[in-house]
Amino acid sequence: MIDQSKKNFIWNFIGITFNTLNSFLFSIIANRINGMEIAGMFAYGYAIACLLWIVSIFFNRVFQVSNLEIKDKTFIKSRYITCFIMFILSIAIAFVSSNNITKIIIIILLCLFRNIEAVSDIYYGIFQKNDKLDYVGKSMFIKAILGIIILTIVDYLTKDIIASIVGLLIVNVIGTFVDIYMCQKYIRENKDKSKSEDIIKIFKLALPIFLFSFLSIGLVNMQKYFIGFLETEEIQDIFNIIIMPATIMSLCGQYLAIPFMKTLNDSFIKKEYDKFDKVNIKIMLILFAVGVIATICIYFIGISVLEIIYKVPLKEYSIGICAIVIISIFYALTAILSTSLTIMKKNSQQLIIYAIVTTIAAISSFILIKKFSINGAVISYCSSLAVQFIMYLGYYKYSLKKIKGN
Repeated sequence: MIDQSKKNFIWNFIGITFNTLNSFLFSIIANRINGMEIAGMFAYGYAIACLLWIVSIFFNRVFQVSNLEIKDKTFIKSRYITCFIMFILSIAIAFVSSNNITKIIIIILLCLFRNIEAVSDIYYGIFQKNDKLDYVGKSMFIKAILGIIILTIVDYLTKDIIASIVGLLIVNVIGTFVDIYMCQKYIRENKDKSKSEDIIKIFKLALPIFLFSFLSIGLVNMQKYFIGFLETEEIQDIFNIIIMPATIMSLCGQYLAIPFMKTLNDSFIKKEYDKFDKVNIKIMLILFAVGVIATICIYFIGISVLEIIYKVPLKEYSIGICAIVIISIFYALTAILSTSLTIMKKNSQQLIIYAIVTTIAAISSFILIKKFSINGAVISYCSSLAVQFIMYLGYYKYSLKKIKGN
């Protein structure tokens, strides 16, 4: 008999994995069925939706679960407010981004899709508070599987990406209504009604989390945004494909860090700083080894595999793909350093680093993409993430040395 904690871990892991993989599968389907132009529109729309999704959620689930003094209904009301703001922003950005009606509709629908996910997420937080994280994982898994099936079938039959996204939306709307219904018995009964001051309090407390998350998503998608304004849909599609291995590498880093999280936290609380540093070095060395193997595999067989999967010629971009995979190793290492700095309570300093690197990425993206097209996007992507890693590593070493009193 599996106990509740194991069920929570297993199903949450499965749910997050399938939910994350969906974005890759959506891209593959759009390429194979609709062609590069529509796939490029889809890639740009999804990148915008991911950024605005941060507006929808505003605070993460850790913030929600850890703030027990704030009422569940207050969290729910605040989430509906942020989702409404996100929807208005998505319409404005869609019309600013393009005069192509298909692209505008794709952007709005994909933002609405992520908006609905944000609604579910607030109820997932309530499930998590009540030790029902297994339900969250099951819900995410079922919606991910049904979503990809519906999207594939509708797109295959109609060859219409807009109709396909509408089908995806319907799945998520139904799933979200189920989540809301199932959550009712866990929502705390409140004698006092939620006050507007409590909602304002949430926004004030969660503002640093929002800014950090917003800059984080903006940084990794910066080149996509500028390609959307400066280049064709086909170039957008190709760039989306060639950075896909980097996204997977980053995900591997997150999974690898999970088993070591408790050890890192315990070591720091016990002031075992040398052990804390050694665990970090161990994780980073494992990640680096995995990254080197991944780079070799991508160079020899990965590019051919990507060509078969996406049905797009990529041989001329082989050097760029390998460069992106190499830099993705350092991006994954940055995520480990970020986790360690968070444990060390160095959050505002990380926000400064992200602000600096995002500014560099924006300037370099505009200049390099305008001059060198997709090669400029690759150079901008790699250079900005390299600067980020150097700044994170330097600040981590400085902070650890200061804490140790050396």
